[in-house]
Amino acid sequence: MFSQAYNVTNYRINIKNKVSQQNDKRKGGIIELNIRYYIDPETGLPHIYRHDVEEIEVEEVLSVPGEDRPGREGSRVAVGKTSDGRYLRVIYVPDPEPNSAFVITAYELRGKPLIAFRRRRRRKKK
Repeated sequence: MFSQAYNVTNYRINIKNKVSQQNDKRKGGIIELNIRYYIDPETGLPHIYRHDVEEIEVEEVLSVPGEDRPGREGSRVAVGKTSDGRYLRVIYVPDPEPNSAFVITAYELRGKPLIAFRRRRRRKKK
């Protein structure tokens, strides 16, 4: 499934563009994010909906991620907390233009992955 989602050229038509402005808490200003979402061919909706995640939550995590690591095949993995208190993992591919990303999927962290993320955050603060 990942290889299908990553093949952006095949789904160029089925992409939802969204430009949003988020407060950049690190710099105290506003950044503009151009976020495109992978559209599930079965439903015609962004794939993140299958995991009960909304676009605004993805934008919150991408604007101020708790961590942002390299993923597979050129993707990135951002993990962060939403304003509602949910911890999400967002899999995305950075676009060539600045502050732009193609979101493949996003889902809530639970159980051991959430515990491991919190532990890494605690160690980072020390």
